[in-house]
Amino acid sequence: MTCAISVITATRNRAPVLARCLEALERQTLDPSRYEVVVADDASTDETPSVVDAATRRARCAIRCSRVDRRAGVPAARNAAIRAARGEIVAFVDDDSFAPAGFLAAHLAAHEAHPEGIVCRGPVIVTQSLDRPFDVRGGVLDISTAYFDTDNGSVRRADVLRAGLFDETFFPYGWEGLDLGLRLRRLGLRRVYAATRPCTITGRRPCGARSTRC
Repeated sequence: MTCAISVITATRNRAPVLARCLEALERQTLDPSRYEVVVADDASTDETPSVVDAATRRARCAIRCSRVDRRAGVPAARNAAIRAARGEIVAFVDDDSFAPAGFLAAHLAAHEAHPEGIVCRGPVIVTQSLDRPFDVRGGVLDISTAYFDTDNGSVRRADVLRAGLFDETFFPYGWEGLDLGLRLRRLGLRRVYAATRPCTITGRRPCGARSTRC
């Protein structure tokens, strides 16, 4: 069966949490022949290659790594992975995010219902547990009005290319998702919300808030 959707997961030196992220992506309800996971590795120097290799060997879905040899920043690593993606749709889950089992099925269903092209978003909430990441309820502070989100979002690959990909001047990362969302909106793509449980994003960040890829 043809690969319909590619999951892009950006990472740098986050091997332990990346392992949990990949485990969640392996447990999707979507037929594993219909999706792949592309790890966008921004020149990690830790055990990231071993984590990806282990996931590749055990998973039923395709998991592979798109690695830049020198640190180029998360936007550049994501762009390389998007260029290498095989799916018509690219979905985004960051390395510190955990996707519920129905995540990909819900995103794919939304795109199939809107063949004209859309930006698909799903909810994201913070968890403090790596062992039980989905045993959490969201609150007001978890609400995001962003047009596009790299923790739970998807768009047709052709539309990302048409929008010009992520802006690599956002180095090493920060605001590049919001920027791409604005450009996708200017293309006339309507935002649709996926009928899925929230992705959870870990609140454990050893280098400080949103600075875990230092």
